[in-house]
Amino acid sequence: MGNYQCTVCGFRYNELHGDPKNGIPENTPFYQLAGTLCSRCGLQGERHLKQPNPKYSSLEAKYYDYFVGKRGISFYRRWLASYHDQASVLDLGIGTGRLAVELLKDGASVTGVDWSEDMLTVAERRFKRFNHDIELIHEDILHFSLNKKFTHIILTEGTFQECTTPGEQKMIIRKAKEHLETGGYLSIDLVFPNELPVKKETSQKQVSEHKTIQLHTKTKVSFARQIMNYTVYFELERKGLLESRYRVERELSLLTVQELIYLLTMEGFHVIGSYDNANSSMVDIYQSSQQLAREENLSEKEIEVKNRYLNSYQEDAWNGGGYPLSNTAQKNGHSFTVIAKS
Repeated sequence: MGNYQCTVCGFRYNELHGDPKNGIPENTPFYQLAGTLCSRCGLQGERHLKQPNPKYSSLEAKYYDYFVGKRGISFYRRWLASYHDQASVLDLGIGTGRLAVELLKDGASVTGVDWSEDMLTVAERRFKRFNHDIELIHEDILHFSLNKKFTHIILTEGTFQECTTPGEQKMIIRKAKEHLETGGYLSIDLVFPNELPVKKETSQKQVSEHKTIQLHTKTKVSFARQIMNYTVYFELERKGLLESRYRVERELSLLTVQELIYLLTMEGFHVIGSYDNANSSMVDIYQSSQQLAREENLSEKEIEVKNRYLNSYQEDAWNGGGYPLSNTAQKNGHSFTVIAKS
């Protein structure tokens, strides 16, 4: 749910929690309020601004890679390998650079944009360790402007869904188009809760010789408003003692694949594929569901699809992980990738 702050007196309203002190129940949308909360200036008028999601910082930035896993890496490496010329990649929301470093190893040039200082600090250390040359830009992906264009632009792991309003979603698509070469490609990942109930709690743990990091995730879905609110708790323990704890709340837009395709089409993109990331084969959900030829039956078609995409052995086949929803462990998440051409 959204967070709103009054620019006059600083009063904050969170739709998820409501305001029990003033008789406003949980999950009350901001637009339904009629000046009952802020005694100084009321809640009407444009002076109340919707606040962006919090930046990734502290333990979340430091231990993000411990839980996000390798989801998407093999897919993006194979996708860029099919591009015959050298790829120039703009990674919007580059974060810790976990994907970018793999693309650099394969010969692509990469520029990364992110507004989290802590995430970029982790990324800088990573690229320095591998001696990779990369341009990192500390900027909001909704407002950046570069004097160059790219062959590929990527928004991975739900970055696009942090734009929770149609206006923000259109803005980021237009920003991408401004920075794409003619005939360039835009790739967007969407993440979803895998199943009901609409409220769910999961836990994951990473243990090393000296420390234990636990991640607790609480998700709450509003299908009516197409919003997923999630709260994550990071706990760092050493020798069995709690050393530090970090908590943050965010929301993601529950945008469906078809809705994203519609948005891209309306902004002048040609959608060329939508991919189900639930398995390492990355079967194109359009291609695998094509109408059967008259002489084929379903089993023959399934065998053909599997033979086309699955090999007997792939070194980088494992593609699990994900944040804040993992498609491994409790299997509480699912993701798709939509690719469009300018």
